[in-house]
Amino acid sequence: MATITSTEFQQNVGVYSDAAMREPVVITSHNRERLVLLAVDDYKRLKALDDRQALLASEMPDDLLRELDKSLSNMAHIEAADLPEKDY
Repeated sequence: MATITSTEFQQNVGVYSDAAMREPVVITSHNRERLVLLAVDDYKRLKALDDRQALLASEMPDDLLRELDKSLSNMAHIEAADLPEKDY
C-alpha cells in the first residue's frame, strides 16, 4: 500500500487515482495518516461487510429499546468526575 503526503496527492491526483485502482493509497497530513483512497469496487465490498445500522429510538425494535433503557439506568449513578481521563 502506497503512502503519500497530501501535497503529493494534490500535485499528482491522476497518478494516485490510477494507483488506487490497483491498491489503496494512504494520504498523510502533518506526518499522520488521514485518508485512504481506494477503488469504488473495494469500497462497496467493504460496505457490504458492515451490518451496523443507525436508528432513531422510535425506529428501534422493542427488545433493543428495553436493553438500551436498562443499560442507561445502570449508568445513571455515574458522575463525569468518576470517568477516566482520555488522552488524545
